[in-house]
Amino acid sequence: MHKAYMLLILFLLVVSIATAWPAFAADMLWRITHGDQDSLVLGKVEKTGKNTLEVSVAKVISGKPTKPLIEVEVKESDLAWLGQEINQGDKLVLSLVQNGERYAIKWGIYKVSSLDYKTLKIVAPDKWPGDMAALQWYINSNGKENEFYFKEGAVFVKDRSGASKQIYPLSETDSQCSTEFADPASSPPETGKSVSYGSIGRSAGIPAMGGAAALALAWLILKKRRNK
Repeated sequence: MHKAYMLLILFLLVVSIATAWPAFAADMLWRITHGDQDSLVLGKVEKTGKNTLEVSVAKVISGKPTKPLIEVEVKESDLAWLGQEINQGDKLVLSLVQNGERYAIKWGIYKVSSLDYKTLKIVAPDKWPGDMAALQWYINSNGKENEFYFKEGAVFVKDRSGASKQIYPLSETDSQCSTEFADPASSPPETGKSVSYGSIGRSAGIPAMGGAAALALAWLILKKRRNK
């Protein structure tokens, strides 16, 4: 019987990890595209410091206006989520919350190919290409189109008339507002400092929370069994 409970713990752990990531990604996409931050900005890294970025803002895609030059606090978990170094000269889209004179990251940092919001591409997303395609579409539309839905691995957007369009994956003949992504090798960083941390952080924390919940549930089952 003890072996059966150990198998139950293992099963719950696997299920919780498998389901935590997609749910969290979808929740982040909805929050970013529906204004759950002070500002969503497009900008360029002018200077990097210890846990900070100095960013010149090219455009506020949604939310409150910002100053032309802002300072952004960057935590280890923010960079772990991005999965890449941030270098001087990088172009970024940042979901921000204001903290006094500074800003902090709310729902992520995303490298992009240019400062032209209409044509930019998200640089080498290694997680959830469908969600990144939707976010890229939202940015390319200047924050106007945000009604996305997912069906059988494809991503669709509804326009104001209610008409649906598939934006991911695209057919070979559909080149309108392409949601293909940029190759990081085509966007080399400028010479300068970079901000980089280890690989642990938010990206590891979400599955861990799911695993902890599964273990807690299994522990309660075992405890109840022993008390009988």
